[in-house]
Amino acid sequence: MDRYSFHVLGALQVVDTGDGDVTPRGALQRRLLATLLLHRGQVVSADALAEVLWPDELPSASGASLQSQVYRLRQHLSDLAIEHRASGYVLDVADESVDAHRFERAVPAAAAVGVDDPQGALDALDEALGRWRGTPYEELGDTDDGRIEAERLAELRCRAMEERFAALLRLGRADEVTPDLEAFVARAPLRERPRELLMEALDATGRRAEALRVYDAYRRVLAEELGVEPSAHLAAHHEQLLAGGAPATAPPPAQQRPRVPRPVSSFVGRDDLLDLLEHQVARHRMVTLVGPGGVGKTRLAVELVHRLAGEFPDGVRFCDLTGIADDSEVVPAVAATVGVEPRAGVDPVDRLADVLRHERTLILLDNCEHVLDGAATLAEGLLTSVEGVAVVATSREPLTVDGERTFPVPTLACDGEGAAATALFLDRAAAAQPSFVVDAGNRKLVDQLCERLDGLPLAIELAAARLRSLSLEEIVAGLEAGTSVLRGGRRTTPRHRSLAAALEWSYRSLDADDRSVLSAAAQFAGAFDADDIAFVSDRSPHQVRERLADLVERSLVARVGERFRLLQVISGFVLEQVDDDDRARLARRHAQQVTARADEAKRTMAIGHDDRGMERIRELVPDLRRAVATAVADADVELARRIVLAGNTAALNGMIPEFNAWGEVAGRLAEDAGHPDSAELYAIAARGAWKTGDLEGMRALLERAGDTLEATGAPPGYEYLTSLGVEALAKGELAQGVEWFREGIAAAGQELDWIQEAEAGGTLVITAAYAHLPEAHDEVARLLRDVVPHAGAVAASWCWYAAGECLLDDDPDEARVLLERAVELARAGGSPFVQGVAGASLASLDVRAGDVAAAIERYRWLFPLWLRAGVRSPMRTMLRTVTELLCRHGAHEHAARLLGAVTASGVGHEVVGDDDRRLTAVRQELDRRLGPARCAELVSEGCGLDDAAAAAEATAAFELLS
Repeated sequence: MDRYSFHVLGALQVVDTGDGDVTPRGALQRRLLATLLLHRGQVVSADALAEVLWPDELPSASGASLQSQVYRLRQHLSDLAIEHRASGYVLDVADESVDAHRFERAVPAAAAVGVDDPQGALDALDEALGRWRGTPYEELGDTDDGRIEAERLAELRCRAMEERFAALLRLGRADEVTPDLEAFVARAPLRERPRELLMEALDATGRRAEALRVYDAYRRVLAEELGVEPSAHLAAHHEQLLAGGAPATAPPPAQQRPRVPRPVSSFVGRDDLLDLLEHQVARHRMVTLVGPGGVGKTRLAVELVHRLAGEFPDGVRFCDLTGIADDSEVVPAVAATVGVEPRAGVDPVDRLADVLRHERTLILLDNCEHVLDGAATLAEGLLTSVEGVAVVATSREPLTVDGERTFPVPTLACDGEGAAATALFLDRAAAAQPSFVVDAGNRKLVDQLCERLDGLPLAIELAAARLRSLSLEEIVAGLEAGTSVLRGGRRTTPRHRSLAAALEWSYRSLDADDRSVLSAAAQFAGAFDADDIAFVSDRSPHQVRERLADLVERSLVARVGERFRLLQVISGFVLEQVDDDDRARLARRHAQQVTARADEAKRTMAIGHDDRGMERIRELVPDLRRAVATAVADADVELARRIVLAGNTAALNGMIPEFNAWGEVAGRLAEDAGHPDSAELYAIAARGAWKTGDLEGMRALLERAGDTLEATGAPPGYEYLTSLGVEALAKGELAQGVEWFREGIAAAGQELDWIQEAEAGGTLVITAAYAHLPEAHDEVARLLRDVVPHAGAVAASWCWYAAGECLLDDDPDEARVLLERAVELARAGGSPFVQGVAGASLASLDVRAGDVAAAIERYRWLFPLWLRAGVRSPMRTMLRTVTELLCRHGAHEHAARLLGAVTASGVGHEVVGDDDRRLTAVRQELDRRLGPARCAELVSEGCGLDDAAAAAEATAAFELLS
């Protein structure tokens, strides 16, 4: 609670909760404090403060004097939080400590309860009006800011008095209130509500003729001063009096105005956003909601103004500009909504301003994007002329009005528990098809649908509506063919009948150059920059930057840091507008550009100049996926080959399996064309089969690679030979594996980059170490000497991992140091594969050292790593050590099931050598502990466990050991 309370509804007064009145005596200090209170929470520049205190002096001449006044004020009010900022000063006090703010909150609150509790409203209003002691901010009466605020508060005081009159009438005290109402009408002849209340008071006291004369007099005043008629509501009141009826007690002004549409459907997923918007409108008089078609700007704005209705006693005016064809029609349309007739020789905006001058009103201008000039002219004219008017606009681009605060409306979140996009789909799906139920079987498909639609609310609602006639699977499949499946929306809103209709509104306003750039941008599935679009569209980067800036303003392109992105639904719509020839041409140029990007990322990563190369290649995957499709469609062998080779390093180290799968696609293209690299491409695909534990698939692909070598007469290359080495390692043929790796390195010769040399050399070292061959130590010394000093993080991590594997048995402590270095470098370079295999070796050291807690902690993060990437062979190899751990520490049944899982056929590496000896010992121990029959039963159960089930088995056992 603040120590001080500030009274500004009259001459400034400061009250200390303990010491009473502590108002500064000096006039300059009171002006300084009043200014800071008026702008509390905001930085007031030193120049502005100096101008208030010494209006006749230059700011530079009063700098030291200002500091002195601030110092004196701080000394006098020791707990006053005046902070100095670079440009000025800011006063941080709670709004509730200022009587003007309390008054401002009390008036609408009393009005809201006036009908149901007139006595309560009267008491609250009497208390609020009792705070007035004179002119607000009296010390600032000669400043513009002071006068404007005083006028605003005086207007609010008038509202309070009107609400007080209404409360007295509802309490049946018409005789008492009539004289005050007559005096009030005389002072404010243009205000409508006091006239209506006076008519009611006179009628209630049997003076109906006088009540009718009040209306006639008001009609004459309005015609002479403003050229308008009384409102329809007041005219109806007059007609009732003429007919001898008894009109009801006048409702609050907000209920008299045209209503804002009240949506029937529920408002889903945007309450936090609504809170942010409410805060914006409270601080700024002009807020524009911007975003692409279908993002939900209107719905959000409507919910906002309903929430804010109590803050605007004269109500909210909803002006839908959708049907307006020309800028010149904006002001007449809004005037008609407000109820203002045009007046010859008077500017229409000035006419509106005159009528609204004494009102506290919120105007919602909906769908401004096609009449930006007209909407901007109206908004700026009202904001500069009428203090009590606030404007909320919706548009696909800003109005660029002075003082405008732009609020980009984001799409709904598609990820995480309780994602808003999924919640919206389920809500609308229940309305469209009550029999639709989300369950474990289709939940993933719902999430996939919402992600494919980028969380765009209109697209999600249209997709849900199609459940009336299509299955969820058919809707998802339909999206692959375009956006035409997203139709069937609200019949009353043509632009929301289909997604295409919503997007057409923006697309047709673009010129040919903007459409050309947008068509190029639509080729990209991920982020892009101006250079990308320049290449695809065959334009200069300077031209493209200007066009992209324009498209961002129109909410068709989104800015993502230094790059850009299109929503998938916008991309799909734009592609539908491009003819087949142009689409094919743009697709080829897109494929060339993203492949060049991948080439460059791999090159910088391989030579060790940039450890962000893995991240860049990962970002390119969605676009490389499109590039592969283009290569297949065009039978472009060279393009397909480049894509696979550019991503090969990321396929293993980044655990991105698609690159391996593309190896088979590219291999078939190359084989059909008789290309000599077909064997290399098949070998890359074979490496992918090994990672999934499919050794039979690996063998089939390597055999196919061998057949193409024989058919083309090409010599075996690096990828083919080292893949044979990986196969031999997986089968336990260690000596043969060393030979294959050695031949592969020799075949590549000088063409090896640092990462290839580290991968092949490191795997050679590991294979030799498993075979207990002495050359392992010589080879690892060469890697540490010749590769590590020159390589980047990924290549170096391979070398340190290999060095650690060599020492696992001979020097566990040194091995731990080397493996931890490998993990650290792998993390820096973006190689989760080396992180995983080196981390598994560290966990095995923990097991040997008896540190169960450390081992379990490592395994807990390793399981999700392998499962996410679908890398089976290393995970199953790691589970061998987990099996030993569980057996050693008493989780015998869990250990038996895992033993079955890791020794089943077709699950990755064959169990040979040291691992075979250790697992044989485990089986013997489990037979002894469980009995041979029970052990065999559990091992048989474990043979059927898939990767996720095996990980779950181990995790359940960890709970027992923790």
